Amino acid sequence: GEQVSQRTKNPERDSLYALAERYAARAVASDPTRADGHFALAAAMGQASLAKGRKERIRRASLVRRSALRALALDPKHDGAHHILGRWNAEIMRTSGFSRFVAKKFLGAGVFNQASWERAIYHLERAAELDPGRIYHHVELARIYADRERYADAEDHLERVDSLPEREFMDSVYKSDAAALRRRVARR
Repeated sequence: GEQVSQRTKNPERDSLYALAERYAARAVASDPTRADGHFALAAAMGQASLAKGRKERIRRASLVRRSALRALALDPKHDGAHHILGRWNAEIMRTSGFSRFVAKKFLGAGVFNQASWERAIYHLERAAELDPGRIYHHVELARIYADRERYADAEDHLERVDSLPEREFMDSVYKSDAAALRRRVARR
């Protein structure tokens, strides 16, 4: 599903995310003591949420966060759960102040008060520390650094991406994203 643009409606992508969510929920139900099931559920819900309307995304945001926090409670060194929490914080902080206000006040998204740039950076730094060979961690951390105008830090992680071998299916896409981000950072 990640291979298909999030910008357009795509029933096939959405059905793949829904299937991933069902499988992850079954994994959690079969063994709730394993962090990987909770991580998979958070990841699947997060990806599926991108294709949902605002109210549904807001409702699901707390579920994504809860599943990622549960994974970390079971395994504090789970790089994937740290990654999800880093992205979760960043996505909330990238939302306009007015939209966050509306979500908190009228849509019951009080959990948005927990989001911060500091938490986004902490969790993605931790993810990159735990698995320094995972390209996606460095790209997302660089994106957050760029958002915070920490361009030297962003460039450092983008350089690391260049030196890392591709080991996961989407790594070529992430390397492409890193190159585009590097051009944006260079124009600052």
